[in-house]
Amino acid sequence: MYDLHDRVTFSKDGKNIVGKIINIYYNLEKEVMVTLRSDDQKHHIVRMADLNSCETCSHKHLHGYQKPCKECKDHSHWADVKVILFHQLNGLTPTEQSCTFKLLEEIGEVMELIGKESGASGEIVGTERDLDLISHLVMEYMDVAQSSVTAVFTLCEKHNLDLETVLDQHEKKLREKGYLVWVTTKNPVPTAEIL
Repeated sequence: MYDLHDRVTFSKDGKNIVGKIINIYYNLEKEVMVTLRSDDQKHHIVRMADLNSCETCSHKHLHGYQKPCKECKDHSHWADVKVILFHQLNGLTPTEQSCTFKLLEEIGEVMELIGKESGASGEIVGTERDLDLISHLVMEYMDVAQSSVTAVFTLCEKHNLDLETVLDQHEKKLREKGYLVWVTTKNPVPTAEIL
């Protein structure tokens, strides 16, 4: 299995290049592609099928694209992690202040919907949750997340911070707190669906 932040190798001009996966996507031919940052800080675009191996096993599985084989389920590097991708918005020129105001606005909309669901403003609360309201709430949470991500992009660019380092530090913190865990044979992974 290859996933974001895995260290992998591939051959180029007779040399073995080692690096970390920083992006995974489909090209126009529907092939799975990766952007790899090599140890010398150069970026390479490589077909997933051309990668040689990761540090733990040589099987070419990608979480969310294939079922893991039995051997990969036994490796501790297989993690049942779902990822939501947020874009850097290129139609805006945000500032720290505008990001903060937008984030507060979106949080206010979430709070308003939570209030409606609980009847805080005198609404009649049914016994079943209103699916339209819940769907609207989910979309507002997505807006909160996008606003937060936009603030991260804006601050990193303004203050010349390396986004990959920020992401690595954030993941490390989540793992240290136990919010994101590696799956081991003692904590078996659920079977993934084939898309």
